[in-house]
Amino acid sequence: MKSVIAKVAVLVAAGLVVLSAAMPEPVMRMNIPFTFLAGGQMHRAGLYWVRVNSAPRFVELRPLKSAIVERLAVNGTCISRNGPERTDPMKGFLRFERYGSTYALRAAGAPGIEDGLGLKPSEVEKELAEANNGAAGSEVSVIQ
Repeated sequence: MKSVIAKVAVLVAAGLVVLSAAMPEPVMRMNIPFTFLAGGQMHRAGLYWVRVNSAPRFVELRPLKSAIVERLAVNGTCISRNGPERTDPMKGFLRFERYGSTYALRAAGAPGIEDGLGLKPSEVEKELAEANNGAAGSEVSVIQ
């Protein structure tokens, strides 16, 4: 009897692991009020679905009225909530670098998760930074 109970417990635990691995990461609806650069492409201002996936690590970006999903490469760094996004950890955030009049998406964080994911700068963003004498732009956060 004990071996039957042990086997059932193992099966239940294995099922919970499979279910938790299959659970999708939360999707955030973000209103981005400016044109921005992400993944080497310019994106219009507007409403976007954003998903921050922690394992495997990636960020997905999709305009609200489109089926096209862009998966953005992360750079392997965890981005701490600081500044304005620290005020409400139950909200998601996007962090942008501003180079002149161009905003570049640099990090994304999901609601309820302490750290966000840093994004790899595209070649276009590297050129913007060089044109800015290598200086980082000013940071801008969108929190929702």
